[in-house]
Amino acid sequence: MERKIEEPFRQRIPITTRDEIGTLERAFNKMMERLQQLFERDYKLQLEKAATERALLEAQINPHFLYNTLDTIRFKAMERGDLEVAEMIYALSTNLRYTIANTNSMVTVREEVQWLERYMYLQKLRFQARFEAFFQIDVSIHDEKIYRLILQPFIENAILHGFKNIKTGGILHINGYRSTDDRLLCFDIVDNGCGFPYA
Repeated sequence: MERKIEEPFRQRIPITTRDEIGTLERAFNKMMERLQQLFERDYKLQLEKAATERALLEAQINPHFLYNTLDTIRFKAMERGDLEVAEMIYALSTNLRYTIANTNSMVTVREEVQWLERYMYLQKLRFQARFEAFFQIDVSIHDEKIYRLILQPFIENAILHGFKNIKTGGILHINGYRSTDDRLLCFDIVDNGCGFPYA
């Protein structure tokens, strides 16, 4: 028995009798079967853990490669005097860094609005003259904390759906202020698009 209790626990001993020794041999084999199952499960978990750690490492490496590549392209554009392209790449790279960061983390209203302004700049490049965007954020809330990217889905919805049937003349207002009792932060995202259909 001592010689057989070794990883990966596939060894079994033959059942030789039906007495107490046979009962002990059967119990030993059941124990070995259970040890083998536990060993294989633990081995599988170790493989999954290693795969997860590798994926996390790759997720850390890939964004840095992307940022560095974008920075290289930006510098090339600046060397050639194409400042418009350089500005586009800077806005994209900066926003990607912000977006990939922990989305559950809190940021100041100022940081979020700066990200949104770059986001709107990139959207304007895409949609050209379809809309104009205006920010009116009360300076008293600039240092207040909100969740990162909390406003972006509403703004994107206004652009993609509110302005989908127009080629020019869209107006988008993003307002931020305190409630009248100073207890809440309020944000209005208002557009002159097609609106919601009535049921």
